[in-house]
Amino acid sequence: MLTTKDNPWDPWLHWDNWLAMDRALGYYTNELLARVMQASYGLSDEDEETLEARAIDEILTNDMTGMYQLVSNPDPNDE
Repeated sequence: MLTTKDNPWDPWLHWDNWLAMDRALGYYTNELLARVMQASYGLSDEDEETLEARAIDEILTNDMTGMYQLVSNPDPNDE
């Protein structure tokens, strides 16, 4: 999951706190991800996951500030 380095909350474990901090910092990371994904309705879960992974890669590759990072799910059974 995509997050910023200055957000102390783990989005996997503390979603509400993470989201509130992300918005308070003015990043709106989920909205950025949605814009880059350009997903459309009717995609399979697999296609949507592929688009999300590509969008995250694009954001991380083009992150000139180095503020974004990827956080792995602490419970691999939930992915």
